[in-house]
Order: sequence, then C-alpha cells, then structure tokens
Amino acid sequence: MEGKATQAPGTVEALRQRQAQELVLLLEAERQIEQRRADMLAQTHGAAERRRLEKVFRVERLHAQERIQLVVDDNAALLAAKQRGSGAAEQRAGKLAR
Repeated sequence: MEGKATQAPGTVEALRQRQAQELVLLLEAERQIEQRRADMLAQTHGAAERRRLEKVFRVERLHAQERIQLVVDDNAALLAAKQRGSGAAEQRAGKLAR
C-alpha cells in the first residue's frame, strides 16, 4: 500500500480507517443512485410524472440520510468503545510494568 501506513488489525487507527473506507463506499453508492434519479427525471415527460418521481425520490433520500446517519453513529460508538478498551488495556499494562 503505497503512501499509507498500515495499522495492526486490532488498533483504534485500523478501525478508524476501515470505518472511513466503508463510509466512502456507502456514499459512493448513494451518489450513483442519485445520478440514476437525475437521469430518470431528465427522461420524464409530463409534469404529473415528474412530481410523482420527485416525491418518491424525496422519500428515498430521507431513508438514505437515515441509513448514513446510523452508520456514522454506529461507527462513533464502536470507535469510542474501542478507545475505552484500548485505554484500559494500556492502564493495565502500565500497572503490570511497575
């Protein structure tokens, strides 16, 4: 992996990197879906059909926002738990070294 330092699989930094990669993939998938929506709207004839699609797309976007927020919240909770666990392990190791 050129230009990137790799982290041990169990580290906080490794978790942070994996979460960032997963979020990028999710956002890219949503970007592609949004492009398909734009293409569908561009091919739509008639005001009624356009309004119907826009309504459907609003609901889809709302659900996408909720999914993304859940991923962000879950990532934050997992990262916080990992950091607490890592800190506790470091404290135990420090006490054992005394």
